[in-house]
Amino acid sequence: MDEREELEALTESEGWRTFAAHVAREWGTEEGGGARFLNAVRAAASERADSDATEKLRQIVVAQREVHNVMAWPERRLKELTARALQPLERSLSRRGGL
Repeated sequence: MDEREELEALTESEGWRTFAAHVAREWGTEEGGGARFLNAVRAAASERADSDATEKLRQIVVAQREVHNVMAWPERRLKELTARALQPLERSLSRRGGL
């Protein structure tokens, strides 16, 4: 099994869907939400010093973005591998000229 097949098996599995749903519940979607995310935002918002609250909010937003980046990696990598696999085919078809 090559990397592409492994990633397809991963992203199509029930286990991945269960894990992705858990991550969405904890960290939300790119639009926001998620229990852990919201709890962290609430805690940061309760900071007395605005500069402390702002810094914590920045850290929370960065953490959420990185969680989403990790979750998006399998699909992104699959697209890269698929595009790479199609390149030789596209080149050979373009060399033939018109039919």
